[in-house]
Amino acid sequence: MSVETTRKDVSGSSKGSGASGSVRSSRPSHFARTIPDGYIETGRIGRTYGLEGFLRLDSDNSDDNLIKASDVVLKDRNGKVLSVAIDRIIEKGDCRFVKFNGYDSRESAQPMAGSVLFVGREHARTLGEGETYYGDLIGLSVVFESERIGEVTGLIEGAQSLILEVRKNDGKIALVPYMKVYVGEPDLVSRSIELLNGGLLL
Repeated sequence: MSVETTRKDVSGSSKGSGASGSVRSSRPSHFARTIPDGYIETGRIGRTYGLEGFLRLDSDNSDDNLIKASDVVLKDRNGKVLSVAIDRIIEKGDCRFVKFNGYDSRESAQPMAGSVLFVGREHARTLGEGETYYGDLIGLSVVFESERIGEVTGLIEGAQSLILEVRKNDGKIALVPYMKVYVGEPDLVSRSIELLNGGLLL
């Protein structure tokens, strides 16, 4: 579950155009406006490993960046947010495992399995050209023909691309594929994204 994404063209191939569906690691099936202020999603915590409180780490952020963070934030499946400090990260084969300070047994670490991992923006992986952090898409105004028609309130994993969950001005929800044939590049200065096909919100 990556923190960044690049927009896809209609065929599904990845294009570095600033909007998107393709990602660099496993993505969240859904998340909404519960990301802590100033933090960026950077991975997911998996199953426990061994007896000392290690958990599998799925993140394309570097070990150095994660260790430098004074603390990280976890959000579990129930939406509970927990601030923790990383003790150390180890590698076993192609897998990485993380241990958090104060969680020294399998039992104490187990509740964190399945959590989403957030770090301060300054410790997140540097984006490549055309990439956007997931967290920056939440809250964007959706504009069609210069008129604000809604707001991005969530993201959903789709079969072909990421899906923008848009709350329209009338309160109803519409789903818009995050592909360049449907939306323009997100404008993070004006906090907006242009809808290219108004029929998607009917």
